[in-house]
Amino acid sequence: MKKSLHLLTVPLFAILLMAGGCKGRTPANENADKKDSLVSKDALIKEVFEYPLPTAFEVTNMLVNAKAPCIIDLCNPVTNADKYISQTRKAINLGVFGADLCYTVAYNQNQETMNYMNVTRKLADELNIGTSFNAAVAEQIEANLQNKDTLIRIISDAFYATYNNLMQNKQDKLSALVMAGSWVEAFYITSQIYLTARNKDAIGSILIAHGNSLNKLLEIMQPLSDDSDAASVYKNLLLVQKEYARLDKEKKPGPDFSSLVRLAEEIRKQITV
Repeated sequence: MKKSLHLLTVPLFAILLMAGGCKGRTPANENADKKDSLVSKDALIKEVFEYPLPTAFEVTNMLVNAKAPCIIDLCNPVTNADKYISQTRKAINLGVFGADLCYTVAYNQNQETMNYMNVTRKLADELNIGTSFNAAVAEQIEANLQNKDTLIRIISDAFYATYNNLMQNKQDKLSALVMAGSWVEAFYITSQIYLTARNKDAIGSILIAHGNSLNKLLEIMQPLSDDSDAASVYKNLLLVQKEYARLDKEKKPGPDFSSLVRLAEEIRKQITV
Protein backbone atom coordinates (compact mmCIF):
# COMPACT_ATOMS: atom_id res chain seq x y z
CA MET A 1 0.00 0.00 0.00
CA LYS A 2 2.75 2.43 0.97
CA LYS A 3 4.51 1.84 -2.34
CA SER A 4 1.39 2.57 -4.36
CA LEU A 5 0.84 5.79 -2.45
CA HIS A 6 4.25 7.09 -3.43
CA LEU A 7 3.64 6.21 -7.09
CA LEU A 8 0.55 8.41 -7.10
CA THR A 9 1.58 11.33 -4.94
CA VAL A 10 0.90 14.93 -5.79
CA PRO A 11 2.70 17.41 -3.51
CA LEU A 12 0.10 18.64 -1.04
CA PHE A 13 1.38 22.17 -0.82
CA ALA A 14 1.34 22.51 -4.61
CA ILE A 15 -2.35 21.66 -4.43
CA LEU A 16 -2.90 24.13 -1.61
CA LEU A 17 -1.40 26.94 -3.64
CA MET A 18 -4.13 26.32 -6.23
CA ALA A 19 -6.91 25.95 -3.68
CA GLY A 20 -8.96 28.98 -2.74
CA GLY A 21 -6.50 31.40 -4.32
CA CYS A 22 -4.16 30.94 -1.35
CA LYS A 23 -0.87 32.61 -2.26
CA GLY A 24 1.02 32.23 0.99
CA ARG A 25 0.88 32.96 4.69
CA THR A 26 -1.35 35.83 5.73
CA PRO A 27 -1.82 35.43 9.52
CA ALA A 28 -4.50 37.56 11.11
CA ASN A 29 -2.34 38.33 14.12
CA GLU A 30 0.96 37.48 15.73
CA ASN A 31 -0.50 35.00 18.21
CA ALA A 32 -2.25 33.07 15.46
CA ASP A 33 1.03 33.00 13.55
CA LYS A 34 2.82 31.45 16.51
CA LYS A 35 0.10 28.83 16.93
CA ASP A 36 0.21 28.01 13.21
CA SER A 37 3.80 26.88 13.57
CA LEU A 38 2.68 24.09 15.89
CA VAL A 39 0.59 22.51 13.15
CA SER A 40 3.27 22.86 10.48
CA LYS A 41 5.92 21.35 12.76
CA ASP A 42 3.73 18.32 13.50
CA ALA A 43 3.13 17.84 9.78
CA LEU A 44 6.83 17.68 9.01
CA ILE A 45 8.15 15.32 11.69
CA LYS A 46 9.61 11.90 10.85
CA GLU A 47 8.97 10.63 7.32
CA VAL A 48 6.77 12.90 5.24
CA PHE A 49 3.97 11.28 3.24
CA GLU A 50 2.52 13.36 0.45
CA TYR A 51 -1.26 13.37 0.14
CA PRO A 52 -2.07 11.49 -3.09
CA LEU A 53 -5.39 13.05 -4.13
CA PRO A 54 -6.68 16.55 -4.88
CA THR A 55 -7.92 18.02 -1.62
CA ALA A 56 -11.55 18.87 -0.93
CA PHE A 57 -10.45 22.50 -1.00
CA GLU A 58 -9.48 22.17 -4.65
CA VAL A 59 -12.92 20.77 -5.50
CA THR A 60 -14.84 23.41 -3.55
CA ASN A 61 -12.70 26.13 -5.08
CA MET A 62 -13.79 24.90 -8.50
CA LEU A 63 -17.42 25.22 -7.37
CA VAL A 64 -16.81 28.76 -6.11
CA ASN A 65 -15.14 29.74 -9.39
CA ALA A 66 -18.12 28.27 -11.29
CA LYS A 67 -20.38 30.55 -9.22
CA ALA A 68 -22.20 27.54 -7.81
CA PRO A 69 -24.55 28.39 -4.94
CA CYS A 70 -23.73 27.48 -1.36
CA ILE A 71 -26.20 24.85 -0.12
CA ILE A 72 -25.24 23.99 3.44
CA ASP A 73 -28.07 21.49 3.73
CA LEU A 74 -26.11 19.22 1.39
CA CYS A 75 -23.52 18.68 4.12
CA ASN A 76 -23.76 15.72 6.48
CA PRO A 77 -25.49 17.03 9.66
CA VAL A 78 -23.05 17.21 12.57
CA THR A 79 -25.65 15.45 14.74
CA ASN A 80 -25.00 12.27 12.76
CA ALA A 81 -21.55 11.89 14.34
CA ASP A 82 -22.94 10.12 17.39
CA LYS A 83 -24.32 7.35 15.17
CA TYR A 84 -20.90 6.21 13.98
CA ILE A 85 -19.70 3.43 16.27
CA SER A 86 -17.21 1.29 14.33
CA GLN A 87 -13.71 2.42 13.40
CA THR A 88 -14.63 2.08 9.73
CA ARG A 89 -17.67 4.34 10.04
CA LYS A 90 -15.76 6.89 12.08
CA ALA A 91 -12.88 6.98 9.58
CA ILE A 92 -14.99 7.34 6.46
CA ASN A 93 -17.15 10.03 8.05
CA LEU A 94 -14.07 11.86 9.28
CA GLY A 95 -13.40 12.24 5.57
CA VAL A 96 -17.02 13.28 4.92
CA PHE A 97 -17.01 15.91 7.65
CA GLY A 98 -13.58 17.08 6.54
CA ALA A 99 -14.95 17.77 3.04
CA ASP A 100 -17.91 19.58 4.61
CA LEU A 101 -15.49 21.66 6.65
CA CYS A 102 -13.66 22.66 3.47
CA TYR A 103 -16.98 23.52 1.83
CA THR A 104 -18.04 25.83 4.67
CA VAL A 105 -14.67 27.59 4.64
CA ALA A 106 -14.78 28.10 0.87
CA TYR A 107 -18.17 29.80 1.18
CA ASN A 108 -17.32 31.82 4.31
CA GLN A 109 -19.90 30.08 6.51
CA ASN A 110 -18.27 30.96 9.83
CA GLN A 111 -20.62 29.29 12.31
CA GLU A 112 -20.81 26.14 10.21
CA THR A 113 -17.02 26.13 9.94
CA MET A 114 -16.75 25.94 13.73
CA ASN A 115 -19.46 23.27 13.89
CA TYR A 116 -17.67 21.07 11.37
CA MET A 117 -14.30 21.72 12.98
CA ASN A 118 -15.69 20.48 16.29
CA VAL A 119 -17.24 17.32 14.85
CA THR A 120 -14.07 16.58 12.88
CA ARG A 121 -12.07 16.95 16.09
CA LYS A 122 -14.52 14.62 17.88
CA LEU A 123 -14.11 11.79 15.36
CA ALA A 124 -10.34 12.25 15.17
CA ASP A 125 -10.16 11.97 18.96
CA GLU A 126 -12.26 8.81 18.92
CA LEU A 127 -9.90 7.32 16.34
CA ASN A 128 -6.93 8.28 18.54
CA ILE A 129 -5.54 10.58 15.84
CA GLY A 130 -6.81 13.83 17.31
CA THR A 131 -3.47 15.53 17.97
CA SER A 132 -3.76 17.47 14.71
CA PHE A 133 -7.25 18.71 15.55
CA ASN A 134 -6.62 19.92 19.07
CA ALA A 135 -7.73 22.94 21.07
CA ALA A 136 -4.91 25.08 19.68
CA VAL A 137 -6.02 24.42 16.10
CA ALA A 138 -9.63 25.20 17.03
CA GLU A 139 -8.44 28.52 18.49
CA GLN A 140 -6.49 29.27 15.33
CA ILE A 141 -9.59 28.68 13.24
CA GLU A 142 -11.82 30.79 15.44
CA ALA A 143 -9.27 33.63 15.40
CA ASN A 144 -9.09 33.57 11.60
CA LEU A 145 -12.72 33.13 10.54
CA GLN A 146 -12.51 36.30 8.49
CA ASN A 147 -9.31 35.27 6.73
CA LYS A 148 -10.13 32.56 4.22
CA ASP A 149 -6.60 32.02 2.92
CA THR A 150 -5.23 31.49 6.42
CA LEU A 151 -8.11 29.17 7.29
CA ILE A 152 -7.36 27.04 4.25
CA ARG A 153 -3.73 26.69 5.31
CA ILE A 154 -4.52 25.93 8.97
CA ILE A 155 -7.10 23.27 8.18
CA SER A 156 -5.05 21.75 5.37
CA ASP A 157 -2.01 21.51 7.65
CA ALA A 158 -4.17 19.73 10.23
CA PHE A 159 -5.48 17.23 7.69
CA TYR A 160 -2.00 16.72 6.32
CA ALA A 161 -0.67 16.03 9.82
CA THR A 162 -3.50 13.56 10.41
CA TYR A 163 -2.73 11.71 7.17
CA ASN A 164 0.97 11.69 7.97
CA ASN A 165 0.23 10.34 11.45
CA LEU A 166 -1.83 7.49 10.01
CA MET A 167 0.82 6.55 7.48
CA GLN A 168 3.66 6.70 10.02
CA ASN A 169 1.72 4.30 12.20
CA LYS A 170 0.95 2.01 9.25
CA GLN A 171 -2.79 2.61 9.46
CA ASP A 172 -3.24 2.43 5.70
CA LYS A 173 -6.80 1.20 5.99
CA LEU A 174 -7.95 4.18 8.05
CA SER A 175 -6.16 6.65 5.77
CA ALA A 176 -7.78 5.11 2.68
CA LEU A 177 -11.23 5.25 4.29
CA VAL A 178 -10.78 8.91 5.26
CA MET A 179 -9.80 9.71 1.67
CA ALA A 180 -12.77 7.74 0.35
CA GLY A 181 -15.19 9.61 2.61
CA SER A 182 -13.81 12.95 1.53
CA TRP A 183 -14.01 11.99 -2.16
CA VAL A 184 -17.60 10.72 -1.88
CA GLU A 185 -18.79 13.86 -0.08
CA ALA A 186 -17.24 16.23 -2.62
CA PHE A 187 -18.66 14.06 -5.42
CA TYR A 188 -22.11 14.09 -3.81
CA ILE A 189 -22.18 17.86 -3.23
CA THR A 190 -21.06 18.54 -6.81
CA SER A 191 -23.65 16.16 -8.27
CA GLN A 192 -26.47 17.72 -6.26
CA ILE A 193 -25.48 21.23 -7.31
CA TYR A 194 -25.44 20.03 -10.91
CA LEU A 195 -29.16 19.16 -10.70
CA THR A 196 -30.21 22.80 -10.25
CA ALA A 197 -27.23 24.61 -11.77
CA ARG A 198 -27.86 27.25 -14.40
CA ASN A 199 -24.46 26.63 -15.93
CA LYS A 200 -24.56 22.85 -16.21
CA ASP A 201 -21.50 22.75 -18.45
CA ALA A 202 -19.32 24.30 -15.73
CA ILE A 203 -20.54 21.96 -12.99
CA GLY A 204 -20.46 19.02 -15.39
CA SER A 205 -16.77 19.64 -16.02
CA ILE A 206 -16.17 19.44 -12.26
CA LEU A 207 -18.01 16.11 -12.18
CA ILE A 208 -15.75 14.85 -14.95
CA ALA A 209 -12.69 15.96 -12.96
CA HIS A 210 -13.88 13.76 -10.10
CA GLY A 211 -13.46 10.74 -12.36
CA ASN A 212 -9.73 11.36 -12.72
CA SER A 213 -9.14 11.41 -8.97
CA LEU A 214 -11.39 8.36 -8.53
CA ASN A 215 -8.97 6.25 -10.54
CA LYS A 216 -6.20 7.12 -8.06
CA LEU A 217 -8.45 6.48 -5.08
CA LEU A 218 -9.40 3.03 -6.34
CA GLU A 219 -5.77 2.10 -6.86
CA ILE A 220 -5.08 3.10 -3.26
CA MET A 221 -8.09 1.13 -2.00
CA GLN A 222 -7.46 -1.99 -4.08
CA PRO A 223 -5.61 -3.77 -1.24
CA LEU A 224 -8.82 -3.38 0.79
CA SER A 225 -11.04 -4.94 -1.87
CA ASP A 226 -11.45 -8.11 0.23
CA ASP A 227 -11.55 -6.38 3.60
CA SER A 228 -14.83 -7.10 5.38
CA ASP A 229 -15.26 -3.46 6.45
CA ALA A 230 -14.06 -1.63 3.34
CA ALA A 231 -15.07 -3.98 0.52
CA SER A 232 -18.54 -2.49 0.05
CA VAL A 233 -17.12 1.01 -0.31
CA TYR A 234 -14.57 -0.23 -2.82
CA LYS A 235 -17.20 -2.09 -4.88
CA ASN A 236 -19.50 0.93 -4.94
CA LEU A 237 -16.69 3.15 -6.17
CA LEU A 238 -15.98 0.62 -8.92
CA LEU A 239 -19.57 1.11 -10.10
CA VAL A 240 -18.93 4.85 -10.31
CA GLN A 241 -15.74 4.22 -12.26
CA LYS A 242 -17.65 2.06 -14.75
CA GLU A 243 -20.20 4.83 -15.25
CA TYR A 244 -17.42 7.33 -15.90
CA ALA A 245 -15.93 4.91 -18.44
CA ARG A 246 -19.29 4.60 -20.18
CA LEU A 247 -19.67 8.37 -20.42
CA ASP A 248 -16.13 8.72 -21.74
CA LYS A 249 -16.74 6.05 -24.38
CA GLU A 250 -19.92 7.71 -25.62
CA LYS A 251 -18.30 11.16 -25.83
CA LYS A 252 -21.67 12.81 -26.40
CA PRO A 253 -22.08 16.58 -26.25
CA GLY A 254 -24.02 17.49 -23.13
CA PRO A 255 -23.62 14.07 -21.46
CA ASP A 256 -26.38 12.67 -19.27
CA PHE A 257 -25.06 12.63 -15.72
CA SER A 258 -28.26 11.22 -14.18
CA SER A 259 -26.66 7.84 -13.44
CA LEU A 260 -23.70 9.50 -11.75
CA VAL A 261 -26.06 11.60 -9.63
CA ARG A 262 -28.00 8.49 -8.62
CA LEU A 263 -24.84 6.62 -7.68
CA ALA A 264 -23.59 9.57 -5.67
CA GLU A 265 -26.85 9.69 -3.73
CA GLU A 266 -26.84 5.95 -3.02
CA ILE A 267 -23.21 5.69 -1.93
CA ARG A 268 -23.33 8.79 0.19
CA LYS A 269 -26.47 7.57 1.93
CA GLN A 270 -24.87 4.21 2.68
CA ILE A 271 -21.83 5.71 4.38
CA THR A 272 -23.58 8.47 6.35
CA VAL A 273 -26.86 6.97 7.62
